[in-house]
Amino acid sequence: MPELSHVEARGVFKDYGRRRALSNVGVRLLAGQATVLLGENGAGKSTLLSILSTLTRPTRGAVFFGGQPLAALDSQALRAQLGVLSHEPRCYGDLSARENLRFFGRLYHLGSAAEIASRGEQLLERVGLLEAADRPVRTYSRGMLQRLAVGRTLLHRPGLLLLDEPYTGLDRGGVTTLTALLLEERRRGAILLCISHDLEAVAPLCDRAVLLRGGRLVADETYEAGRCTPAALLRLYTDGTNGTDSRRRLVNEPAGAVNEPQGLLNGPQGLLNGPQGLLNGPQGAVKRPAGAVNEPAGAVNEPQGLLNGPQGLLNGPQGAVKEPAGGVKEPAGLLKEAGEAGP
Repeated sequence: MPELSHVEARGVFKDYGRRRALSNVGVRLLAGQATVLLGENGAGKSTLLSILSTLTRPTRGAVFFGGQPLAALDSQALRAQLGVLSHEPRCYGDLSARENLRFFGRLYHLGSAAEIASRGEQLLERVGLLEAADRPVRTYSRGMLQRLAVGRTLLHRPGLLLLDEPYTGLDRGGVTTLTALLLEERRRGAILLCISHDLEAVAPLCDRAVLLRGGRLVADETYEAGRCTPAALLRLYTDGTNGTDSRRRLVNEPAGAVNEPQGLLNGPQGLLNGPQGLLNGPQGAVKRPAGAVNEPAGAVNEPQGLLNGPQGLLNGPQGAVKEPAGGVKEPAGLLKEAGEAGP
């Protein structure tokens, strides 16, 4: 199979029973480009990687490899082009690191035993495991397992690298090593798609960032070589997960729906609290002149108020409670003053 120039998902849906994990996702990944896939837990990131790796079939839609649909390709030849790093290291615990890499080298038909051994030694050195190469993998720490999993993923020089949280468990040296290795793969012409919440680690690698929210692709941003920063990724992540359309917040940014200038509720022309607001503006129903409750001509407490103003129904001169001829406390009151029920 020729080298992959691009991979494309078109209108991909994935349902698990009644739950929709992906909804009409379309993305095109190019050779020599590193794409970071962002999104909250449960957004559909791992599902998309699983579909691109051919391990899961989409409910609807299709994936094209080099312009060809999966059904038109030799599946074994295609999978030889894929390097998948998932949450599990997928290495054999009773084998040593050296034995694991030689085993996988034979599965990928990387050549003679000497060629496979040479490639394995090269990667063991790069990932920092030469000194522990003959120990059973079951004795490794989580970070050491991750280093070995990286070596296994890169062993056969795949054309498409699908990486799900590759920096998990790595110390600072491991992070630096992995980033350097992935930059080399990008320069080689591999297609990289990397899920990560470690924005500081992936920023130097990132040419492009896409974001899933609720199974939908809601943001797609490209960066000039070496210009992506953790702050830029954080901004894209925050805007996207907060529901921004076209990178503009719906709530708090300029032209936001609620709180900012031109906001529908509280901005200068806001429906509630702006100068012409329905509640608190100059003609508002509650607090402003002609307000229904507290202002001049208010319904309750102000001059001409229906209850407590000079002509109020309760406490005004002719009020029913406290004023002369009041119903409770004043002369001729019904209960406590001289009346038919009095002593």
